[in-house]
Amino acid sequence: MDKYQALYEGQPVCCNCVHCHQHYARRKKRYILVYGGHCTFPRTKLRRPDQACGYWSKTEPEPVSEG
Repeated sequence: MDKYQALYEGQPVCCNCVHCHQHYARRKKRYILVYGGHCTFPRTKLRRPDQACGYWSKTEPEPVSEG
């Protein structure tokens, strides 16, 4: 979970959508989160983490492996 997902947890916004892909920037050999990304349904379009649209679909939590 990134900082935008934690900030907007439980809300139907892009950062919590299965179709949203967060963008990152490389800075001094590290990747940092940027305030933007893109949606891939039904076509690719730029989105901010706090935006929402009619195609929103809840992101399922990633399973944690034990062992």
